[in-house]
Amino acid sequence: MRMLARGVLAAVALTAAGCPYDTPEPLLPLAEAKLEPRLVGTWDCRDGDDKVRWSFARFDDRSYVVVGRPNQPRSKDDDGLFLARAHAGRIGAGDFLAVAALEEDPMKWMVVRYSLPGPDRLTFRIVDSDAFSAVTPTAEVRARLARDPDAAALYGDSKPSNCTRLSAP
Repeated sequence: MRMLARGVLAAVALTAAGCPYDTPEPLLPLAEAKLEPRLVGTWDCRDGDDKVRWSFARFDDRSYVVVGRPNQPRSKDDDGLFLARAHAGRIGAGDFLAVAALEEDPMKWMVVRYSLPGPDRLTFRIVDSDAFSAVTPTAEVRARLARDPDAAALYGDSKPSNCTRLSAP
């Protein structure tokens, strides 16, 4: 399983089995991205026993800088700090983030399904690579996500990560 360096929100959502689906180009084109102001702020997220604090800050008119830090460092040499660029958009009836770790070269873009079920609640799941073959055309991936953005098969064995807002901008 690829961990934190493979994408945003990975320290929480990817602790379950599976690997994130990623592409060299974002599945959500930046030109179609819209800021979701409710994402901006700091979130305390948990997936089972794992806890990560995520901060979303506006980068420009269409994207965010995301910082993730696990509550427990992975080792004395690796504090788990994660930096990413992300932008939000809709595919069908689902809200998604395109996310890429800033330290990766070339960047790989993950697809994250998110929802904001309350003013101080965020839930997310990362689309799993097992849902698509390596050669699945982008249009087909988008069509499957649009058809049923909450289909369990898209997310492999991962469970939703549940977050509570700690602070707003």
